[in-house]
Amino acid sequence: MFLQFVQTFINGLTLGMLYVLIASGITLMFGIMHIVNFAHGVIFMLSAFSFLVLYKFLGISFFLSLIITAVVIGIIGIFIGKICFQPFRGLLDKSFITSLGLILIFEASMLIIFGNFAYGVGSPIRGVVRFLGVSISWERIVVIIVSMVSMTGLFLFIKFHKLGQAMVASAQDDVAAMLQGIDLDKVSAICMFIGCFLAGVAGVLIGAMFSIEPYMGGAYTVKCFMIVALGGLGSLPGAVLGALLLGFLEAFGSLLTGAAIGPLIAFTIVILFLLFRPRGLLGHAD
Repeated sequence: MFLQFVQTFINGLTLGMLYVLIASGITLMFGIMHIVNFAHGVIFMLSAFSFLVLYKFLGISFFLSLIITAVVIGIIGIFIGKICFQPFRGLLDKSFITSLGLILIFEASMLIIFGNFAYGVGSPIRGVVRFLGVSISWERIVVIIVSMVSMTGLFLFIKFHKLGQAMVASAQDDVAAMLQGIDLDKVSAICMFIGCFLAGVAGVLIGAMFSIEPYMGGAYTVKCFMIVALGGLGSLPGAVLGALLLGFLEAFGSLLTGAAIGPLIAFTIVILFLLFRPRGLLGHAD
């Protein structure tokens, strides 16, 4: 029983850390740019296909493919933000419609290039670690470590770097931040780079563990918007907490009721929680 609990805990932590990477980007964009980027799922889908090309087709090492993909996706995010979202800063309805258009464009592009197939790269990280009778795959350990390092870097950047503090000021009051000399366009570009960089890391990790196909972003997008609502709109610590909570709910729900029912139970619990606390775990009351 103990071994099963530990194994399920590791599975939940792995899922939760993957959700953290995606949901954090959505939270940053909402909190700082005041946009609803429903296309964030296709951003990480693009990163998975980029990883497929670099790692499987070109034979570049896993970690180098991870770095190249994340940086390239981050740069693409800057251009997407500049062209598609900055003109609609603060206009939730228009940014939402724009993101739906981006979903159609990117999914259609991947269908044309790669076809409607599911690609598997094979696990690039093999082997297991045995500790107190529990077997943990190196693959899951790497996912947890890379995710933790990425998020630690983000929190340190926000807390100690001048640009990170500018992001915080813009999230709190963008008009006051602008009056203090903060360049909102520059802050928005940094926000898009970081959010898409984290989605790029998630896309590589998910692509390495599971299959890669043009519609893979949809389910993760829905889950991560639920996480953002659960944690509290615009709250980065809330997004982290909500992502981990959903990951554990899915893992232990699947253990108790089966893989098909586990996510349904997790979503039901989250919805019931939001009915009684609409502002989420760390959201501010109106």
